[in-house]
Amino acid sequence: MEAGPDEVRHQVALEFKQEHEQLHAMADRLREQGHEVQALMVQGPTVQTILEQAEKLEAEVIVVGSHGRGRLFDLVVGSVSAGVIRKSPVPVLVVPTR
Repeated sequence: MEAGPDEVRHQVALEFKQEHEQLHAMADRLREQGHEVQALMVQGPTVQTILEQAEKLEAEVIVVGSHGRGRLFDLVVGSVSAGVIRKSPVPVLVVPTR
């Protein structure tokens, strides 16, 4: 069975929905602990989009996940976390995704 464009769109939409639900569940847990949290899923160039949204929301801190692949990987491929850290005017908290 071949995966055609409709199946690919369906799979991408399903994954997006699951990620959206997970993100909002995490935000809900943080709110229950008394934190002010804004959960967003926004498309665009990753580092630039994160920084633009942080500025728009007047964020006091940016929290990003890290896959922890290592310095060589980051050097060759790049790292969203590193890009945000370098360019952010506010503190950045990097959390391991494991």
